[in-house]
Amino acid sequence: MPTQHKDAWLVIKLVRDGLQRLAKERLRNRSDSYASLNPILQRLSQLSRSYDHACRRCFTGACNRLEPRIAEQMRLLTQQIQHVSASHHASASSGPHTSDDLPSPAFLLAELEQIESEFGDWQLASDQQSLFVTTDPITLEGILLGPFEIELCLNRLDQLQMEQPLRIHALEPNWASGSEEVSHPHVRNEILCTGDATSILTQALREGRLADYLLIVRNVLNTYNPDSPHVALAEWDGVPCHDCGCSMIADDRYYCDGCERDFCDECFGCCQGCSTAMCYSCLSSCSHCDDTTCESCLKQCSECEQSCCSGCLEDSLCPECYEQKELDNDDSEEDQEPETIQSPQTQVQATQTNPITPSPQAPAIPAVTFAGTTQPPASPGLDLDGGIDRRVAAG
Repeated sequence: MPTQHKDAWLVIKLVRDGLQRLAKERLRNRSDSYASLNPILQRLSQLSRSYDHACRRCFTGACNRLEPRIAEQMRLLTQQIQHVSASHHASASSGPHTSDDLPSPAFLLAELEQIESEFGDWQLASDQQSLFVTTDPITLEGILLGPFEIELCLNRLDQLQMEQPLRIHALEPNWASGSEEVSHPHVRNEILCTGDATSILTQALREGRLADYLLIVRNVLNTYNPDSPHVALAEWDGVPCHDCGCSMIADDRYYCDGCERDFCDECFGCCQGCSTAMCYSCLSSCSHCDDTTCESCLKQCSECEQSCCSGCLEDSLCPECYEQKELDNDDSEEDQEPETIQSPQTQVQATQTNPITPSPQAPAIPAVTFAGTTQPPASPGLDLDGGIDRRVAAG
């Protein structure tokens, strides 16, 4: 055979098997699309029979209720038919539908020969079931990105409807500044953003045009689209932070509306009061709690004129001035406290503490002696409400 590669027939088999699985998957999808019409048709059939039954018996009210329901099912059926028709039309000319439509081995062999003439050589990793080709070193707008290895995953051709079976490996990577995920303005994590070329690539692979597929991928790698890069070439070597000077890529760069400059994450913050994002040079701090605050959220204490956040101010005073004001108010209330008026009970207690001086005693009565025994004199009688105290004297 013209190509001398020992794995040529294995590549042909993998491509045909993958496209055959893709054809079966497309047939299953088409069957599912047609089956999606059945529930609507069944519901419409039931409503039409009910409507016919009501009409035959002149049930005018039932007919009036059924008509809007029938109209709604007809609208849904028309919408679903249009969707199925569009899907059928899109897949009608997009590759093989059965094994008879698969590209022939001779066709695929010619594709491998063209790949060898365009790229110089190709390799097959039988364990990964992937086809590899290498590009020349790529330079975009003066920035050398190095050569790339294009990997066509032959075991994932049946997933072509969801994603491209493609990986891009940087052999001599010149990573974007600050990111070891972006090796090319349109490649992140080895996934190529194909953009407008997606439909062309899909069509070429469905038809087995392997050489066209790889050439289109190489052209995409050699083209720079400034409207949709992961990292712009103008920022490939990074943009310095205005504050600390470290290099930044687009995803790690923050723009300050206050000074209209770019800053890194370490030099950028936000106001704790209103959540406004600004650089630390444009932010201030509360003199009491030290929270980062923008100028519009800081207020001056009416007493000492220190700048405080709204959370620390109380009656337009900072915490220290507010506390001093409370102490001054307490002292003023103690100085102006009025003299207390004694209640009657207090007066009685005062009287008991200081008793009234008793009146002069009556003349002493001499003791009486009875048979050698001296008796104490009897206590003088006390006047009790006009009566005489007749209690027996002690002894």
